[in-house]
This record gives sequence, structure tokens and C-alpha cells, in this order.
Amino acid sequence: MTTRCINLAAVLRFFPIALLLLASASASARAAAETTAAAPVSLSGSSSVLQMLLGLFMVIAIIIGLSLAVKKLNMFPTGAPGAIKIISGLALSNKDRILLLQVGDEQILVSASPGQVHKVHELRTPVVVETNQASDEAKNFANIFNAVKQRVKS
Repeated sequence: MTTRCINLAAVLRFFPIALLLLASASASARAAAETTAAAPVSLSGSSSVLQMLLGLFMVIAIIIGLSLAVKKLNMFPTGAPGAIKIISGLALSNKDRILLLQVGDEQILVSASPGQVHKVHELRTPVVVETNQASDEAKNFANIFNAVKQRVKS
């Protein structure tokens, strides 16, 4: 038995078109309902169904958008404090990364790809990562950002 995976990018490519079609159909249904104001209102009419579908698609779009934002921004890191720590990482491509892991007193260099993790090298002498350099860069960025903000205000 084979399973088909739905490609989210393909679905999202056609989503704006479907949303515009539903919005235009809803607008035309409202215009038709306004012109025939004397007719009795039925709850099973096409306009209420279109409004329901439009609301459903909007809720689904919000859920998908928020899930992509959370995933992209990494708002909820999945790592828990423990014996294994990621000291440093470098993205080699969109899917491949190389990571420096601290396991107890040992440091291990691993290659991480979707579905695969390979040990590249075990370091005999631990690498010391200086955090001062990152904080100095952050301070420099903050100073530059504040200077640009002051120029824009004046």
C-alpha cells in the first residue's frame, strides 16, 4: 500500500485563487440577496454556505500561517536541558547541517540531514566557544540600530 503525501506548497499555491473565488461568490450572493429583500430568508441558502466556507478557509489559513511562523521562527525550542548540548551549528544547505555536540566531557562533530545523522569526527581537545564575541556583535548591532533610529526621528 502506498501513501501519498500532500505537498503544502502546492496546496498553498492555489489557496489565494480559491479564496478570491469564494469572496467574489459571497459578494455576488450578498448583492443578489439585497436586491430581493422581500423574499423570505432561508438558512440553507447559498450565501450562508459560502459564508461558512469562507470562514472555514480563513480559519484554516490562519492555523497554517501560524504553524509555519512558529516553525520558521523556532519559537518553541524542542531541546530540553540535559547531558547533550548543541554548542554550535552551521547550515550547509537548506536541509543539511553540521553540529558540534557536547556529550558529557566529549565533543562530537555530526552531520544532520533529514532522516540521517552521521558522526563526522570526535574531538580530542574540546573547542572553547567564546560568547563574548556574540555579545559584542549584538552590542554593535544595537548601537547601529539606535543610531539609525535617531536619524529617522530627526
